[in-house]
Amino acid sequence: MGGSSTRSYAREVKASLAGAVKGLRKLPRWVLSLAWLVLALCIMRMAVADEEVSILDRYPGRMIALGDQRLHLYCIGQGGPTVVPESGIGGFSLEWRALQEQLALHQRVRAYDRAGYGWSDFVDVPADAARSAEQL
Repeated sequence: MGGSSTRSYAREVKASLAGAVKGLRKLPRWVLSLAWLVLALCIMRMAVADEEVSILDRYPGRMIALGDQRLHLYCIGQGGPTVVPESGIGGFSLEWRALQEQLALHQRVRAYDRAGYGWSDFVDVPADAARSAEQL
């Protein structure tokens, strides 16, 4: 690229930026005030969000100790037989919530999160069927 084409490109960029700034100055004052207000509200919301508790921190059920780790368990309903839904790979107990509530009208339902999933403690060993059966 030659020196003259670079200079002409720089002039075009400066001209377009100057046009954008002039365009902003032509906007009604209330539009700019509204933009500043929205920006301030977004910043305030981010500050408040740091203090809020996520729904993932307000899990239903309880944590139970299983060896050196804790598993999340959510039991509802009464009677028998007890139903234990098993989530697929990568799934967790929250996926069963609607079905669990319907089944709980007639029997006990115990949904749990396998180690390393959902609200259960993280583990650094791979998940397999034997380990899942042992935890269950």
